[in-house]
Amino acid sequence: MTRNQPLEKSLEIENLLLDKHQRRVIADAILEIQEYPYNFELNAFWKMDASIGGVTGRDSGKSTLNQRHFDTARSIFRPLQYAVAELFRPFDRAAVYETAKFSVLSSGQHLEAVAKYVLGRRLPIVGQLKTDKYTLGISLQEIKKEHLLPDSLSESSEILLSLYNTAKHEVNHDPDREWLFAPGDALICYIAARIIGNEMLKRYYRDLLTITVRCSHDN
Repeated sequence: MTRNQPLEKSLEIENLLLDKHQRRVIADAILEIQEYPYNFELNAFWKMDASIGGVTGRDSGKSTLNQRHFDTARSIFRPLQYAVAELFRPFDRAAVYETAKFSVLSSGQHLEAVAKYVLGRRLPIVGQLKTDKYTLGISLQEIKKEHLLPDSLSESSEILLSLYNTAKHEVNHDPDREWLFAPGDALICYIAARIIGNEMLKRYYRDLLTITVRCSHDN
């Protein structure tokens, strides 16, 4: 069974992190999926995604990654590709109701990889080996201690962590039971991961990428 409205925690992130225009784009995207489940396009949503700056899940292909640090860069950005793939399947778009959970999961994995990388860059090699084993929860605790994120982003990342953990452990094999995650959860969690991840990575793009990308702060 499907559900259309995002979870309360997703709405909390939306209210904390997104401005009025961004919330309107999300609402319109949710409505578009409901009305056209087999052929939605989400053009305004992808445009908003690109406006954040940095690397989107739609353009994080191999050509943008720095070959010197390819494995590291791929581990950071590949989850974004997966999040988009689960949110928008060109030949099976209606599957988004079933795959929203996996999109949320991939968005959380992106943030987890970003947090590990950023913390590792601030430590010597021995410390980097330690951060490689951090969960997202531990990484966010360390990031909060070091004041690496503004309060609004820090609070949003904590809520995203909760949704990520739920997605990791939620199982639904019963076709008669309502899916926990809706497309709106996938949309909000993806954009949240993009905004928070871009904020943390902006000073490291020169090392990770072969191209110059625009960060939101360049405007």
